[in-house]
Amino acid sequence: RYRPHGRHKATQSNRQRRERGKRRNSARIWPYQGRWSERSRLLVFKLGGGAELPPEMELASLPLDPPPSRASAQTIALGKAKYARYCAVCHAPAAVGSTELPDLRRSGALGNAQAWKAVVHEGILKDNGMVSFAPSLSVEEVEAIRAYVIQRANEDKALEAATAEQVAAQKAATDQG
Repeated sequence: RYRPHGRHKATQSNRQRRERGKRRNSARIWPYQGRWSERSRLLVFKLGGGAELPPEMELASLPLDPPPSRASAQTIALGKAKYARYCAVCHAPAAVGSTELPDLRRSGALGNAQAWKAVVHEGILKDNGMVSFAPSLSVEEVEAIRAYVIQRANEDKALEAATAEQVAAQKAATDQG
């Protein structure tokens, strides 16, 4: 900021620096932060160049291993409605994620209510693009969203298991036939 008489004030106060340090230290409760924060790429092209990019990490290859769903049907319905309103724009409908944004069904924070709250409500990953939803969602609504994502993850885990059994049965029938 400009100050009269040729003096300039630093853009950050000591208090702001301390707060920033606290946020950095508190980020340690998010166990998989490095997986998604390092995916950015700068593409530089050279005419006639033949280099290729290394493959991107497949988010779908992360294990689908959610905690058991213990929430009531009402809580899951509330979570579904709030997810559709606030989360689906970036994380896709039905919590399936995308190639660019984390698949919440496979999130490391899914099994930890405190980590989930820190990410969604407190905005611990705001530097990675995940802002705080505290102005829009209560802590109970954030927990309801987590319950909905847990329920979706369990549904899809069961579907994957059933599909794997069907494929195995078809392969066995083909091998015998």
